[in-house]
Amino acid sequence: MPATGLGEGKLSPVPWNENIDYLAQPGGFIDSWNGSFITSNTLDAATGEHLGSSHKLLVGRTSCVRVLAFGFLYSE
Repeated sequence: MPATGLGEGKLSPVPWNENIDYLAQPGGFIDSWNGSFITSNTLDAATGEHLGSSHKLLVGRTSCVRVLAFGFLYSE
C-alpha cells in the first residue's frame, strides 16, 4: 500500500534544529512529498508557517470515502 501522508516525530539523537533545517531545505525531503508531509501543529519558528501541510484530504478511488488527516507532534 503506498503512503498517502507522513508526519514528523522527535526520536532522533541529532539536534531537532539540524534535522528540520535539512528536511525543510528548498527541493528537499518535505517538498518531495508534494503536500503530503503533514505538520498540523508544528511551525517554523523563523517564519511562523507550518513545516509541511496543515492537513490532507484523502478520497477513496472507488468508494469516494473521505478522510481528513492531521499530523500532531506532542510531548508527554
